[in-house]
Amino acid sequence: MKSALIQFSVENFLSFKNRVTFSMETTYSSEKEKLESCPIFQVWLKSHKVFVSKSAFIFGANASGKSNFLAAMRYMDMKVEKSHDIDFLRKTKQNPFKLDKNTLTKPSFFEMIFSSESKIYRYNFEILWENIISENLFRIGTKDITSKQLLTRKNQEIKVFDKLDNNNTK
Repeated sequence: MKSALIQFSVENFLSFKNRVTFSMETTYSSEKEKLESCPIFQVWLKSHKVFVSKSAFIFGANASGKSNFLAAMRYMDMKVEKSHDIDFLRKTKQNPFKLDKNTLTKPSFFEMIFSSESKIYRYNFEILWENIISENLFRIGTKDITSKQLLTRKNQEIKVFDKLDNNNTK
């Protein structure tokens, strides 16, 4: 598998006041259970493996947040995909949790952990109205699960710590 979603988190967006996390990671109680399970694949790193489910379901009662959670995933995807389009970014403002007056002036948070080409990355950003106030990209390490920061952004100040090409992501 070339790439996979491992985890997605959102906070202060639509009906989500507190951070909510959806994880595709699985755990096993024995080696036999790993071998007998069909719907998983492994993300291999040099010294550890992450087992990720190939599919998942989101279910719950009516008005429990299923659609809003998918809207949060679409919102993050759209912000990243259209990040070069300044006019589009200005039109797609934050939609914070509105049932608490304190959250109206706080940023919304989005984070995704994913694998790509057998490497694991963590990407997140915070948005306040139409302004990205922080953004981070980390490559999760191979030995002790430490993270190496590749990119950071505070308001309009962007720092790239490492080249983001395939030759330099080992």
